[in-house]
Amino acid sequence: MSNSVVWRFPEPPPDGFRLDLGSFGGPSGPFATRLLYNRGIRTDRQARDFLDPDLRGLSRPFDLPDMDAASSRLLSAAASGERIGVFGDFDVDGLTGTAILVDTITRLGGDALPYIPHREKEGHGLSIEGIRHFGDAGVSLIVTVDTGTDAVEEVDTAARAGIDTIITDHHVATDTLPAAVAVVNPGLSSSPDTPLTGAGVAFMLSRAVFELDGSEQPSFHTALAALGTIADRGSLREDNRRIAKAGLAELGRTDHAGLQALMQVSGPDSRWKNPTADSVAFQLAPRLNAPGRLDDAAPSLDLLTTEDPDRAHELAGFLDSCNLRRRRMGDELLREAETQIGSQSGRNAIAAVTFQDVPSGLLGPLAGRLCETTGLPAIAVSVTDGEARGSARSVPGFDIHSALKSSESLLTRFGGHARAAGFSTPETSLEAVLDAVNEKAEWDLMGVEPHRELMVDYETSFAELTASTWDFARLLSPFGEGNPEPVIVSRGLNAYNVRTVGGGGQHLRLDLEAGGYSYPAIGFRLGQAPLGSGVVDAAFTPTENLWRGRRTRELSLVDIRPSDQRSA
Repeated sequence: MSNSVVWRFPEPPPDGFRLDLGSFGGPSGPFATRLLYNRGIRTDRQARDFLDPDLRGLSRPFDLPDMDAASSRLLSAAASGERIGVFGDFDVDGLTGTAILVDTITRLGGDALPYIPHREKEGHGLSIEGIRHFGDAGVSLIVTVDTGTDAVEEVDTAARAGIDTIITDHHVATDTLPAAVAVVNPGLSSSPDTPLTGAGVAFMLSRAVFELDGSEQPSFHTALAALGTIADRGSLREDNRRIAKAGLAELGRTDHAGLQALMQVSGPDSRWKNPTADSVAFQLAPRLNAPGRLDDAAPSLDLLTTEDPDRAHELAGFLDSCNLRRRRMGDELLREAETQIGSQSGRNAIAAVTFQDVPSGLLGPLAGRLCETTGLPAIAVSVTDGEARGSARSVPGFDIHSALKSSESLLTRFGGHARAAGFSTPETSLEAVLDAVNEKAEWDLMGVEPHRELMVDYETSFAELTASTWDFARLLSPFGEGNPEPVIVSRGLNAYNVRTVGGGGQHLRLDLEAGGYSYPAIGFRLGQAPLGSGVVDAAFTPTENLWRGRRTRELSLVDIRPSDQRSA
């Protein structure tokens, strides 16, 4: 990041606000109070539940819409030997949820047939191709995972073929729901708890079925649900937080062949003794996503469902090689995209780039990186055989989904939400679509300089940083959407031992000192940050570094800039 980052400080708690954290350290000090208040915690009970999320506090699965009908139909189908098709989306959320339900059906004596659509050939959503495949295989019941709430025509097609459908999904419902046996979607509840992800809804269906059967749900289901929840950036509050916390603990001790093999190719063993949401999001999830981004996601599902360690090891190696190829291709696309943007003379309110015959699975991450680096709404497009497929990411204050909807008549397909969307259009209409989005962005973002915002939790001096700072920050984990890592600002710091590390010097390593207190610091992607010649201000997260069995406290820099203070 750079000086274009705007530091935002939330409103402080009202005078006299305090929390009694009981076993977590008694009455909270200003640091703990501020961090919990910033996360919407207002009572002692909320604080204790947030700091110690437990599956025992999980909402009942039967509180979800249509869960009674879904669970009884699925259990009946498994018990009577019906062939049950499980149709899951091709991302990690869909894959992990599919693995949960396939295992559930198998353990209950049922006949499960999984199906993951091909991203390029079928796209998102319950597909007619998948329904035909199930019909040819003698399937009498389809259960969807992470998709299907809008599949009105597809569910009708299945019904005409004599196939019942259960929808499990978490995406926004349209005005008309499909005529399914059940539509289990937390968004349809009048008072939903934290919206579950696709894997979370599948996990709840599994819990309901095992409860009806009077048997116990396998513990590794929690690890799979946590993986999907974190990868899909589900808000880590309430039920999602309980699933993520319990699932990460289970991941650290699991004997699941596929998860073990995936962790083995994803980093040193020490990382997986106490896995974090970051290690899931940046190590496991990209490897599971890689085959589906480049071609077919089936190997990823095979890894999550195999019980053979040798097969799991082989599949994990394949996923790892796919991920390396995906990263290389992504880096090449980013370089070409930056060249395209640098040579463009028009359309300056958005960052739009176009390629020929690029796997559409690479477009979303590329648009995200362009949005981050430019501070503009970004659209990455691939044109193949006269069709343009695009993925868009946006900045606060600009609804990219709404902007695309204004060109709905030109689009053959589109969906998403304010910050992320996807679309398809004939190549001949692409320029008109991009021009319309750019015009909308020019209007909505008029007078707004491209920038990124950083929400800061707390400002303090180095002298006030103590062991309890690190201890309490650790209590707030797992971190992710809805519960970001705490960000602290300290000003007037002396920087020394400054050097860049990593390929091309993209990362910054240095020591920071003030008032006789010093800490090592690492700033990823901050290698080019201007430090000036005097003291600096830094925004950071208190973290720990484990090296050769030794744990040391350090600062993970989020931003750093020359200070307006004259001395430390």
